Amino acid sequence: MQWCNLLASLLVMAPAQTSPSDASAAAPQEQTTPVQVADEATSQQNANEQKPATQKAEPEQKPSQKAEQKPGDAKQKPSQKKPAQKKSLIPPEIERKLSIFKRDQRLVFFRMLQRNNELRGTVGLGDHKINQRLCQAAQDHAEYMAQTGDFDHWGNDGPQGRANRYEYDGSVRENIAMGYTEVSYAFQGWRGSSSHWTSIISDTSEAGFGYAVSEGGTPYWVGVYGYPAPELEEGTAVADESQATPSYNGRRRRSSFRRWR
Repeated sequence: MQWCNLLASLLVMAPAQTSPSDASAAAPQEQTTPVQVADEATSQQNANEQKPATQKAEPEQKPSQKAEQKPGDAKQKPSQKKPAQKKSLIPPEIERKLSIFKRDQRLVFFRMLQRNNELRGTVGLGDHKINQRLCQAAQDHAEYMAQTGDFDHWGNDGPQGRANRYEYDGSVRENIAMGYTEVSYAFQGWRGSSSHWTSIISDTSEAGFGYAVSEGGTPYWVGVYGYPAPELEEGTAVADESQATPSYNGRRRRSSFRRWR
């Protein structure tokens, strides 16, 4: 009986010993739930912390895009303005009058006109106006001399004959030069010759210019100065040709001014 009571007491104590283990096993399970909640809370906090970061990254990209576009726009604007800068070298009015010539020719004619009028200004005279027909006559003779080497006023039909060829309605006088490499040098030579200087400061009101280079590299310069024909009233007689050319008056004159390379 005593052994039976011992066995019974042992059986009763066995569940009591396992219960702490079960409690201890249950205790960690209860502790895991707060850990998971904490993980979820931290993940939400991380998510909340990342959201502002992504929102802040967007405004940071916008300035970079604007900064990249501004230099591009700035580079394109000057390229669009380049043609306008080239056109501004010659006044629009002169561009229209010389539109039949090549651009490099127009630039030379305009520089010759500028230097011509600067010299006239030194003695208190007004500017010559550019004339397309006189430029055609001057360029015709410059190319003729460059091709033939005939440095002379009277070849190629003479000054008045060339002006008439291009339908200039008036009389003319002419300067020619050769060998000068710059516009200023050519006019410096004309300034030092009394007959050529007289043409520049004459009472002519219009001018035309020509420039050409021979195959050997010799430059030829021409300045043609015109007296426009007066506007005549009805019944007014026209002056004869001998009175219409005051600079040469029908006589052959050869320029004594030349300079070789």
